[in-house]
Amino acid sequence: MTGDQQPGTNELSERLHRFSHDLKNKLGGTLEVVRMLATEIDAKERAEFSAFAEKNVFHALRTLEELMDELGVERGVQQITIEDLDLNELIRQATRDLAARLERREQHLSVELIGDLHVPGDRELLLELLRALLNNASRYSDPKSTIKLSALQDGGRVMITVQDQGQGLSDADLKELFTRYAWLSTRSTDGSGQARATLSRAKHWAELHGGALQASSEGPGTGSTFTLRLPGSNDPV
Repeated sequence: MTGDQQPGTNELSERLHRFSHDLKNKLGGTLEVVRMLATEIDAKERAEFSAFAEKNVFHALRTLEELMDELGVERGVQQITIEDLDLNELIRQATRDLAARLERREQHLSVELIGDLHVPGDRELLLELLRALLNNASRYSDPKSTIKLSALQDGGRVMITVQDQGQGLSDADLKELFTRYAWLSTRSTDGSGQARATLSRAKHWAELHGGALQASSEGPGTGSTFTLRLPGSNDPV
């Protein structure tokens, strides 16, 4: 159902009823897990209960997103302010912003900027996008591993790649990677939750700039590569 095809009153009532029922079940299950975590259980059980609760929350959030899609509700940024930006300077700023995190995990960031790169875009949004890609690479990579970022001119466009040596992605994960609150098989290496909704927003931000964000991986344990393509300053959006 598209944003131009709103559900009828009866259909909407039924959809909301199903959503409410599903949400209550998931919240009830999560509440039981919280109660169990307050009791004396071993580390293995605690990890299993925590994973169950997190998955429950993600499924509830995903169901909510699907309902909002059906209702044609727009989310996130819809309009941006365009100015000519020095992409190399933006990348340097993003790496400085993530420096403390990388240092804490003893991860090495290799940066290769080829040429004087300029793009038309919204400074804060593109900066947030670059931070999201670097943060994701760090979260799903082992301590002391290397993350590589490169940027170069690719015809009339600019191509930025962020490559890690981390958990990698299965074919099934790649299909769902940019879906809001999708539950993927890979786990972060820093103990944090999935928080994959950030990648969905990053893809949306890229598309607002007339660009594209893609991911590739040879499979679990082989690392991942994220490729961001943006119009160059001389390339019409």
